[in-house]
Amino acid sequence: GLDGLAIMPSVLVAAALGVFAYAAGNVIYSNYLGIPYVAGSGELLVFCAALAGAGAYVGRRHGLKIERHRPTAVEVAAWLVVLAQLGFAAWIAFYRSGLGWDGLVNWEIKGHLACVNNGSPPLAYFQNPAWQLTHPGYPWLVPGLQTWLYLWALECNQSLAKAVPLLFSVAVVGLLYAGGVRLAGSRLIGLLAAMLLFCIPLTLLGEGSATS
Repeated sequence: GLDGLAIMPSVLVAAALGVFAYAAGNVIYSNYLGIPYVAGSGELLVFCAALAGAGAYVGRRHGLKIERHRPTAVEVAAWLVVLAQLGFAAWIAFYRSGLGWDGLVNWEIKGHLACVNNGSPPLAYFQNPAWQLTHPGYPWLVPGLQTWLYLWALECNQSLAKAVPLLFSVAVVGLLYAGGVRLAGSRLIGLLAAMLLFCIPLTLLGEGSATS
């Protein structure tokens, strides 16, 4: 039921945190991956592994039991629809959509500056009035993610920025599918829930900018 649905994100987050904590606490791995070195952070791996293991045990012991069966023709068709939707989203992201004003000015410039400055924006960026056009006070969540991708790839490649919405789409589809299976006990319901993501209409307020 809900206990099994709630424990799985905890297991995944704890496992990911443990991997990154270990990498950050190792000089060689942190330098190769381009993440800050934090001495002693590798000890968090023990706690994260214990949390992930306990969560996996609880989820398997008390989670909703789903009978294993061969997929029906309807389920196969639903899988094909979901995969086709994700393929269409990938095509839109890489071949039919540009980065736009926000992507080029508010994200790309900030991500590029932080990338060439070893992961953090230079102080001169906030002090120089010429950069006010890029809105230095805007949240740095997307530019920070873009910077991390650049540092991970060891190059400032704008194609990686286009992959961010696709990765979010894949993650949301997975969560909708898992939630539908857990709550309804049916794979078909999970697939129908995953397909609903692409049925959400696009809504713009004003011209779609943060100030409109």
